[in-house]
Amino acid sequence: MSRVAEGIVLGLLAIAAWRSQRNPPKVYLGEQRIHHGAVGTALTLFAKDPLWRAFGAVLALDDLKDAKDWLLSRV
Repeated sequence: MSRVAEGIVLGLLAIAAWRSQRNPPKVYLGEQRIHHGAVGTALTLFAKDPLWRAFGAVLALDDLKDAKDWLLSRV
C-alpha cells in the first residue's frame, strides 16, 4: 500500500473514531478552538511525508463545512 493510501486510511479511521463518541470533546488552545480541518490544512501544506499530507487532506475535506470558523471560534 502506498504512503498516500495509508494516510487516507489513517484519516478515515481517525474521523470514524472521533464520530463514534457520544459527545466528542472540543479542543482548545487557550481560548481558540482548534478545528481538525485547520490542522489538516496545515499538514497538507507543510508535511513532507505523503502519508501525513494525505491524512491532513482527509481531515480538511471532512471539516470543510466549518472552514469559515476554523480561525474564528473562541470560548
